[in-house]
Amino acid sequence: MRKKVLLIFIGLFFILSCVPKSPVSNVSDSNLSLFDTHWKLVKINGQIIKLKGNHNDPFIKFDKETGRVSGNTGCNRFFGKYKIQDSSLTIEPLAMTRKACKGWMDQEHSLTKVLDQTTGFKIQDTFLLLMNGETIGARYQAENKNQ
Repeated sequence: MRKKVLLIFIGLFFILSCVPKSPVSNVSDSNLSLFDTHWKLVKINGQIIKLKGNHNDPFIKFDKETGRVSGNTGCNRFFGKYKIQDSSLTIEPLAMTRKACKGWMDQEHSLTKVLDQTTGFKIQDTFLLLMNGETIGARYQAENKNQ
């Protein structure tokens, strides 16, 4: 009898280990980290992102090992360094490609200004909030990119 119960538990373990994991956007914030998560931009200064034309999804990613930040504004790629201490976050001046994208440049300008003025961050549920004091400048959502 004990062998049957043990075999059932072992079988269940193997079956459950084969079930695909949920996408990152369905996990609680306790499983998310600022680092090495692909964060997709959803709002700038409270305004929902509206991509017009053939643009990339804007995102940001923080690399813990190198202290570098990289991403895409929806038109241009950017990269640079950041400094972090507790929930204080400073993004140093970023290098960026300089393509002109019709219908996106105003939102890109708003985003680069938010990145420039970031003083902190919060992770709530599946969202990364880039803060300027108590004001949310940008809201990103965690996205599973099969790292």
